[in-house]
Amino acid sequence: MTAKAGDLDEQIGRLTRLRDSLQHAAVCDYEPIVDCPDFKRAVGNVPEPAITPSESVC
Repeated sequence: MTAKAGDLDEQIGRLTRLRDSLQHAAVCDYEPIVDCPDFKRAVGNVPEPAITPSESVC
């Protein structure tokens, strides 16, 4: 059961990143979207930097 719970946590993480990246892509004007730092964070490719909300690129 512990292994299955861990598998579910991983799947939830992947689905959450997918949802967040799709929501961001729907409103982002950055071209190309795959180079957008906020999009990259949404899909989990880069760590969250220490920036203020006013510094967001999108």
